[in-house]
Amino acid sequence: MAEDTKPTEPQKGGMFRSLLRALPVAFSIYSKIPMPRFVWGSEDMAYHLIFFPFVGLVIGALLLLWQSLSGILSFSDLSFSLAAAAIPLLVTGGFHFDGYLDTMDALHSYGDREKKLSIMDDPHVGAFAVTFGILWALLYTAALSEAQAFPLAIRCIAAGFVLSRALSGIGVVTIPSAKTGGMLQMFARTAQKRAVLTALILELVLTAAFLVTTAPVTGTAVLVSCLVTFWVYRQTSLRTYQGITGDLAGFFVTVSELVMALAAALASALTKGGS
Repeated sequence: MAEDTKPTEPQKGGMFRSLLRALPVAFSIYSKIPMPRFVWGSEDMAYHLIFFPFVGLVIGALLLLWQSLSGILSFSDLSFSLAAAAIPLLVTGGFHFDGYLDTMDALHSYGDREKKLSIMDDPHVGAFAVTFGILWALLYTAALSEAQAFPLAIRCIAAGFVLSRALSGIGVVTIPSAKTGGMLQMFARTAQKRAVLTALILELVLTAAFLVTTAPVTGTAVLVSCLVTFWVYRQTSLRTYQGITGDLAGFFVTVSELVMALAAALASALTKGGS
């Protein structure tokens, strides 16, 4: 990877090339899906966050495919929900879940800002990470199990994988970094922020429109729950850490997807899947 990470305006004809290379860069960073291998330069990083939600699109498509397959094969609710919970972890390799675990250890340390940041940098897993990792898995599996009875709820959960990543990308380019170094700081420095932010907002709006038109009540519940989670994440990060880190960004993706799954299951149950 090139050492020069100073953002530069793309040269004539270079923006299209950068966009083409940004797609495999995004999937290489945020997923385990095999991509063409090449040496990255700072120009290849400039637009990669635009394609971050595309990873969520793949996860959502796989969830819907699994829903159809499990119905055809008459798999049990338990089999469906456990495998469905595993899909985002398998696709991402636990990339965001790792940040969630690190953040849980840091948040429950009750230390100062520097102590929390150092805990997030520590590769060791603490008791709070294990505890809250298990809690996340139990709640997420339960939400998927309840939502399975309502096809529209699963569609909304699938769309949520795009929504969480669009908001996470927006956070990267709009919220200050808590550290002077690290992968997230490099992403923020190299990004063509105006173009990336515009694209992410467009993806956010399109996903929101899909949710609301697909299931007015459940879709709105999923959308609002994710937006509220993002607001809490932003405020907490600024107050506690004076910005965000890569771990905190992964924490948001993981928590927001749990919150959206719970919101979809609850809203569908209250409306008997009629939304």
